[in-house]
Amino acid sequence: MVRKLFDPIFTPNRMEPADVLIVAGDLGHDNNQNITIVKLLHKLYFEHIICVLGNHDYYLINSKIAAHYDNDSFKRAQEMRDLLNEIDGVYCLDGNVVEIEGVRFGGCDSWYDGQYVLHHLNPHYEYGLDHVQSLWKHTMNDAHHMPNIKRFDELWDIEKPKIEAVYQQCDVMITHVMPSINPEHVDKMYRNDKATGYFTFHGEKYLKKTTAHTWVYGHSHSNQDVEVHGVRMVANQLGYRNEAIKNGLQDKRLEIYPNTDRANL
Repeated sequence: MVRKLFDPIFTPNRMEPADVLIVAGDLGHDNNQNITIVKLLHKLYFEHIICVLGNHDYYLINSKIAAHYDNDSFKRAQEMRDLLNEIDGVYCLDGNVVEIEGVRFGGCDSWYDGQYVLHHLNPHYEYGLDHVQSLWKHTMNDAHHMPNIKRFDELWDIEKPKIEAVYQQCDVMITHVMPSINPEHVDKMYRNDKATGYFTFHGEKYLKKTTAHTWVYGHSHSNQDVEVHGVRMVANQLGYRNEAIKNGLQDKRLEIYPNTDRANL
């Protein structure tokens, strides 16, 4: 039953599994369930699994879960990291780097910063961060399922130093959120949607100066593979069940190698 579910995703056409699975956040809403699935994938398919956490990994989705974590989303996220890092061969990055067969993987959860709205959906420059905060509070699930996180950019302030600690120390960079506010990197359906401010961060300076040749991200449910400032920026999310069925299952395999070309940027 388990293989019937996972084989089409991880071993399509009876291909051998990849050496490393990268999960760019949003493992799920229940830590115990997440760990059970990660252990299965590790046992059946992947020698190494590398992940960061996403916004859904901070969610306290119902009153029972909220009470268990004392209404503290950070407690749930930290428990998830600790449980993952206890598994040999599984790494949950949090502003650190791990090396596997000579390739350095760095990353952290990251977060959105609202700059997409201020730069691209603000023609008369009348909006500021208070406007972005108000939109977030009244429209985004994040504002309702993370009860002790009061501002949209609170986690950005926490995650930004972690990005800066590793983006020049790795060959592959992993964040949950896309490091670009360029509209060309946004699905056409959402380019004029202010909610895009909660799916991106202004990371151009990091893309220009990173030692990474590949930057893997998640969050948006729109798959992408594009080169930006010499960096391959890749997203390959399954998304929700109906999205995975609509878009088809894609086994995205990247040939990863130590990067010497960008070492002196």
